[in-house]
Amino acid sequence: MSQPEQTTAALVILPAANTYPAGFDPLTLRIYGLTLFERTLKALERGGCDQILIQTPRPVAEVKQWLEIRKDWEAKIELQQVENPGVVQSQALKSLVQRVSEGVVLVREPMVFDQKLIPWLKAQTAQPAAVANGLLTFLPKEKAAEANREITVQEYPCEFLLCHTVKSRADKNKVKKLLRQSLIKPTDGWVSRHLNRPVSISFSRVLAHTPITPNQFTLFTGLLGILTAYLLSRGPYWGFMLGAFLFHFTSILDGVDGELARLKFKASPFGQWLDTLVDNSSYVLALIGYLIGLYNDGVTTFEKWAGISTLVFTALALGSMYYYLRRFDKGGSLLNIDYSYRKGTRWSDKLLRFLAPLGKRDLFALIFFLLGLTGQLHLALVFISVLTAILFGLSIQAHLDTARQLRSEGK
Repeated sequence: MSQPEQTTAALVILPAANTYPAGFDPLTLRIYGLTLFERTLKALERGGCDQILIQTPRPVAEVKQWLEIRKDWEAKIELQQVENPGVVQSQALKSLVQRVSEGVVLVREPMVFDQKLIPWLKAQTAQPAAVANGLLTFLPKEKAAEANREITVQEYPCEFLLCHTVKSRADKNKVKKLLRQSLIKPTDGWVSRHLNRPVSISFSRVLAHTPITPNQFTLFTGLLGILTAYLLSRGPYWGFMLGAFLFHFTSILDGVDGELARLKFKASPFGQWLDTLVDNSSYVLALIGYLIGLYNDGVTTFEKWAGISTLVFTALALGSMYYYLRRFDKGGSLLNIDYSYRKGTRWSDKLLRFLAPLGKRDLFALIFFLLGLTGQLHLALVFISVLTAILFGLSIQAHLDTARQLRSEGK
């Protein structure tokens, strides 16, 4: 018997327009550039639903025209006009379950929810599993096939992941606030979380309403990186100060492309690689501009060799890290490198965890700017030299540890 072509499907109920307050129709209500219904379907797609069936009392032509406005749908979407979707719901579930291997996600009305909710619901012990008073439910294959019978659904609390309907101004404001909060990463350092993110999110919430894509903004930050390198190469005082400020400001803006990607469901492997390549190219250019500026200002023999070692270890570290990502298929983000010190118990591991924030771009860029502001940018050279040497060493250790782990797992 051949395997089903799809893994998970979704049945989405789109109520009639007159069931919503004026201005809150899911097809027209926009939240950070996307309509409410777009957010529902995109979250299902990114959550792993390969096929989506929409049941609605609205004319099919109206919804089809709306769907055709956006051309990047990844799932196969079908439309079905029914006067009362609840009455024929069991028939639709039985039809969908024939084409999937895992089950069906039932969305009883459009809402904003985190795409991670779909795999989370699948992983719950008691099935079928639901959140938001049953508005979002996962029915395993065997349960979806029995949809005409009374099925006990386990309701789970969902405070940690966004799942909310939008039927009032208060709902909309709450959802927008939750979406902004979701842009903060667990890996953000103190500077990023409390200083950089508030600024970058302010940019993102405005740009989300424009046609600007995350990749376009990534390229824009790359142009700022070139300007940063030029200013640093001009040397003291104003060249260093302005260059250091722009380096710090670019570090803040570095979060915007990722925030836009999450707000507009535009995240992609290509975008991740582009972001990484542009970020590191900008860093290398800034480093070269900084060293040129220092040499023009006059350096000691020690600083000269520190500059040479910085360039060498930067090239070695980046080459090693990029090779790691390709070698172990870790995606396009350097954050995916598995450094052993993060979970180690040795004193050296604890020391590295304590010092790790100094190597994060957010804190380093702020310190770099403050040194430039006070005319002490020469002091950063030794720190950068030591940092790049340590980073190269850690990347080599990551290669050895990951290869050893894979061998032990027989992969």
